Amino acid sequence: MKKKFYKVMFGTLLTGVGFWLGYQLAAMVAQIPSQSMFENEFVNFGFIYLLFFFLFLVAIFIHELGHYIGGRLSRYRLISFRVGSWVLVRWDEGLFWKRFTLHGTLGQCLMAPPSSDSNQVPVLLYNLGGPLINLLFAPLIVLGLKMDPSWWSLSLFLFGGLNLLLSLGNGIPFKGKIISNDGMNAWELYHSPAAREAFVKQMLITEGLTRGRRLKDLPVELFHLKSPVEEGNSFVSMMNYYWASYLLDKGAYREGRGILDKLVLPSGTLPGLLKIFSRLALLSLELLENPSQVDLSILGEKETKQVLKAMKDYPSILSIQYSIARLRNQDQAEADAIRHQLEKVIQTYPTKADIEMALEDVDMVDRIAAGEDVASLFS
Repeated sequence: MKKKFYKVMFGTLLTGVGFWLGYQLAAMVAQIPSQSMFENEFVNFGFIYLLFFFLFLVAIFIHELGHYIGGRLSRYRLISFRVGSWVLVRWDEGLFWKRFTLHGTLGQCLMAPPSSDSNQVPVLLYNLGGPLINLLFAPLIVLGLKMDPSWWSLSLFLFGGLNLLLSLGNGIPFKGKIISNDGMNAWELYHSPAAREAFVKQMLITEGLTRGRRLKDLPVELFHLKSPVEEGNSFVSMMNYYWASYLLDKGAYREGRGILDKLVLPSGTLPGLLKIFSRLALLSLELLENPSQVDLSILGEKETKQVLKAMKDYPSILSIQYSIARLRNQDQAEADAIRHQLEKVIQTYPTKADIEMALEDVDMVDRIAAGEDVASLFS
């Protein structure tokens, strides 16, 4: 009941702020002469739309820059910096531009902590840096309102309003169905030693994967918590997903599958996105073992369809779709098209290890389709 109350209050606050900003925006636009820049009202509207889109991208960049600044002040190392689908990623060879999107996010700044000792690693400045720097730009709303109506005052008002909405939307703790926002992450990390330890280890795992280290090659200590485990904590629950993935990458399929089975239970606390990934991982294993009997109903569920659409260019998603086409549907043309798309995606995908694992999965599918014994592959 309390969780539902907070969600209602959060939604009401954002709706109220958005309504007020929209009202002020309409009043400001109404006072700007339509001939002040264009003669055509349609072009006027198009300009406002483009201006809004440009300022929105700048506000997102500032938000992620805030995370980066907070991380650097906390001695974190850059893993990747993304705005929209463009991502700057650090590999062992240097910095590279790649393409990547994550469902439910408009940007992302991933950084690795300076140590694996969670008691010595600051976490709040990195996690709250984005909302805080957006809040610094929010007063531009007042400046825009005080100026005479013009395209400059409109730009300042829009930019300040967008920063205010990003600050509130990311800073006020909120746990969505798919992912939690910055405020909720900071709240959990501040109150839970286990969450802090899990967060530090997850970022170190992410750094390893990005630079090309397979899960099975990372130190096993990164997948276990020393702190007392807390039920209901999303960071702690994510460690179970990483442990299951580690076991699968090591070839311990029975043990890894057992953990995944527990994670997808309705009572599980795994964040929505990783719960869907867990179910898809189970589906992938079932496709390899007995493709003709696999239940594909998960692919028709609303949230899963949203994730599959938003992550259509993930190597892991493409490898699952390849398994369905090659083993379940036995459609070679469809499989070839998916394989071609995978080969195209991996040219710009930022995480080296994900590329290697997806190609390994596709190779396994081909061997099974060619008649190789599944038991020999899983042994």
